[in-house]
Amino acid sequence: MRPVVYPKEQTIFYGNGLGVISDALSCKCTEVLNGSYEIELSAPKNGNHVLEISTNSVIKIKTNYEDEPQLLRIYSITVNDEGLVSIKAAHLSYDTAGIPVLPFTAENLADAVAYMNNNQRLKNSTNFVLNADFSAEGDIKVTTPSSFRSLLGGSENTINQVYGGEYHYDNYTINLVEKRGTDKGICFRYGKNIEDFEQEENTEELYSAVLGFWKKSGSGDEEDVIVYGDIIDVDTILPYEKIYLLDTSDKIKNEDESEPTIDQINEYTKQYIADTAIGIPNYSMKISYAEDNNITKVNLGDTVGILFPEYGISAVARVTKVVFDCLAEQNESIELGVVSTGISGTVANVSNKTSSISSGTASSFSGQSSAVQRIIAEMPKVYYKTSSEWEDSASLVSERGAIYIYSDHRSITVDSQTKSVPGIKVGDGSSYLIDLPFIDSVSDS
Repeated sequence: MRPVVYPKEQTIFYGNGLGVISDALSCKCTEVLNGSYEIELSAPKNGNHVLEISTNSVIKIKTNYEDEPQLLRIYSITVNDEGLVSIKAAHLSYDTAGIPVLPFTAENLADAVAYMNNNQRLKNSTNFVLNADFSAEGDIKVTTPSSFRSLLGGSENTINQVYGGEYHYDNYTINLVEKRGTDKGICFRYGKNIEDFEQEENTEELYSAVLGFWKKSGSGDEEDVIVYGDIIDVDTILPYEKIYLLDTSDKIKNEDESEPTIDQINEYTKQYIADTAIGIPNYSMKISYAEDNNITKVNLGDTVGILFPEYGISAVARVTKVVFDCLAEQNESIELGVVSTGISGTVANVSNKTSSISSGTASSFSGQSSAVQRIIAEMPKVYYKTSSEWEDSASLVSERGAIYIYSDHRSITVDSQTKSVPGIKVGDGSSYLIDLPFIDSVSDS
């Protein structure tokens, strides 16, 4: 799609506005999960309608596979000595930074969203609306007038920080969803559909244990009341002690308003550890991939598999950043944040874990490559099932860091003979992240 430009004062965007920038040389959109959403456009200075562009004008362009063309407001225009104009624009939702929201208090997400939409102070009504597709409890107290955008997230006592979720921006509509994207059930494999990749490991937010506490501030001459839980260990690769302080003051509430017991704090702390990745390194990976009919429609938030046997990397990851070529209408590159760390890497090296094999058989893997067999052998916990057994136990809660293996994940017919292809599921403590076949054809075995 070619970019369309509209005058800065326009609020309803239809037709071709000031015109189509038909001479645009490039237009790339970069969107980060719960982060920035911007485009950078390049065009000749004397190109069609380029001279009509000014800061605060609005550009409409296709920014990803799944949404209708989006509106972005120009904030920077520069011209180089070669006569090329570089234009930067941010998604129209950035305009909510100028919408004041009056103080409010809410005890759940639904009320907070209602206050955000209805507690604004403006001269004229706005077209922006905030929606949420899930329910969540939690206290949020806004004590001073604040901008709409600042209350969406990024700091303490904001919508995203209190209730969780991920934002999906669609022009004037801001949707807070429990989780963006879907499990694509596909695998990126180095040497097959990946042209280049870069991997980074970050242990900055990695901890060895968690200490939960609960605090009630005293009034007048009363002293503060603080109840500490026990220090709960986290399975981690850290070689030193690093304890995370978990404030449960707004999370644990007894009906009689009494202070919680140590056991209550410990239970909340254990659940917090199970629900977060506090003991798993934060991996990110940038991938440039070749065109493939199976993977050209990857969107922000999607879950995909990564398999690089040569590097000992096999993992499940979510798409956390996308660079989209708006003119060609296809992804240029994606960045992946690994949800479950490398199968033959970090998880296998966690100390104080013993191998646990459930009932079943590994005989169907005897014909697999040595790399696959090594991965299975190195895993701390491996469980084997057939497809029918998975269907019978679909409600089973997965175990974080465990690998669940199909012995008959997929069937391939070659020369009138059917061969079962094994595959894996990766557990994250509440769900199975992906179905990933070990091989794509008989020749891979």
